[in-house]
Amino acid sequence: MRDPVEAQLEAYNARDAERFVACFTEDVVVEDAAGTRLLAGREAFHASYAAMFAAHPALHCRVVTRLRAGAFVVDEERV
Repeated sequence: MRDPVEAQLEAYNARDAERFVACFTEDVVVEDAAGTRLLAGREAFHASYAAMFAAHPALHCRVVTRLRAGAFVVDEERV
């Protein structure tokens, strides 16, 4: 089985909104560090990332450190 964490990183770096969004559930929620909801649902998630990918064609993410604990993954990233 393909690693979903790597799959979303590869899709992000390819700026492929369709493939990136497919890595997340229909009820995806994005919150800021304070817990404020920024967007909810795959449709809003897709719109946000498609716009960002289109506006920033050189966008790239590099994982500096990855920690795995059971079902949880925490990445330190440089974007």
